[in-house]
Amino acid sequence: MVTIGKGRDVMTLINVFTVKPEKQQALVDLLIEATDRTMKRQPGFLSATIHRSLDGTKVNVNYAQWRSKRDFDA
Repeated sequence: MVTIGKGRDVMTLINVFTVKPEKQQALVDLLIEATDRTMKRQPGFLSATIHRSLDGTKVNVNYAQWRSKRDFDA
């Protein structure tokens, strides 16, 4: 389980995407595919979690965790 907390020795990247409600599922699917195909294979990648808003417009608060900023930058 992903934990965001002060004092954890990881880098957490948070992205918020705004979309039209009819595009929400397509973006969710794209982010899941990109995570599975690419991000999971990157050195230092720990996890990604994708959420969507109930109203369909604030799809995806996506937070991803990396072992370090150096891993993320690479």
